[in-house]
Amino acid sequence: MPVVHVMAGRGSIAQSQCVGATTLSPDLSSSIVTAFGCDSSEENQQMELGTVADWVAAVGTAGTLIATTFIILDNQSRSRRAPAEAVSVWFTQRFSLASSGQGTHTLDVHLFNGSSSPIPSATVYSRIPGRDYIEESMSSSTAKIEAIQPGASLMHEIPVVHHVDVDRVFVFFIARDGQRWARRLGDGRLFKGIRARHLADGASAWRAAFSRSYPRG
Repeated sequence: MPVVHVMAGRGSIAQSQCVGATTLSPDLSSSIVTAFGCDSSEENQQMELGTVADWVAAVGTAGTLIATTFIILDNQSRSRRAPAEAVSVWFTQRFSLASSGQGTHTLDVHLFNGSSSPIPSATVYSRIPGRDYIEESMSSSTAKIEAIQPGASLMHEIPVVHHVDVDRVFVFFIARDGQRWARRLGDGRLFKGIRARHLADGASAWRAAFSRSYPRG
């Protein structure tokens, strides 16, 4: 029987036994393997490596699925926004002085329909306390005002008295999918209708961003 050299620690003894087991008879070697948990074959190592490879493959597959889902949802969102993105708005202001010495202020709101579908309804809206209350229809099928056809432009004059904060004035319109959108008059940025309505009513940007319904009144 081979001499077992006693080392500093218990783990070293187990290691020496495992090494010695490879030179013993099959029965005695099997006993040492069982006692010290040794296995001269590479089966366990292969199983462990196989398990790691399976986990890596599973994580990679899940990552690909998440990325694909994100791309699909992003494309769907872009597709829904496309008709609204094609609608643009801008403004001009006119100041004039009457012979009586009284000045007048007019806000001219312009809208261009660059989409492929008519815009049945478009409304200029702003309701800031202490400022002019603006709610002017640019087009409305119910009011028997012609819808804004594809490729057409429309200008609407709005007489105002006070200073107009154009970043709180929005042009609301109905897109092809029936959803309400809005462009901010100051910079033309596109918003969903609910968020824009809260901003037009004077709500903070944070509150408007988390609102899920139109304000009352």
